[in-house]
Amino acid sequence: MQSSLTILIAVVCVFFLIILMMVAFVIVVAGKGKARHDTLAKALGLSLLEDTLTLLNRVTYVNNITRPELYRVENVYSRHSSSGDVYMFGFHRRDVKEGRQ
Repeated sequence: MQSSLTILIAVVCVFFLIILMMVAFVIVVAGKGKARHDTLAKALGLSLLEDTLTLLNRVTYVNNITRPELYRVENVYSRHSSSGDVYMFGFHRRDVKEGRQ
């Protein structure tokens, strides 16, 4: 009886350890992705842009999107020059079910 209880505790501990390792892996990969965006933006002379709503409205207007609330922009960087503005950003559709809003 004692042996089976020890095995059960060991299996549960290994299971939680695997879950913890997967969470840590996801966090590290997400951090590396953000660092990669930052490095690329700095190399291109871009700076982080805080006002993402204006850019989102411009992009949805240009692409004739009627429901801009279903989209988001991420990692928005910009550079202003005499010939125009340069932007680097991620444009994603939100994962929203039709019934929920």
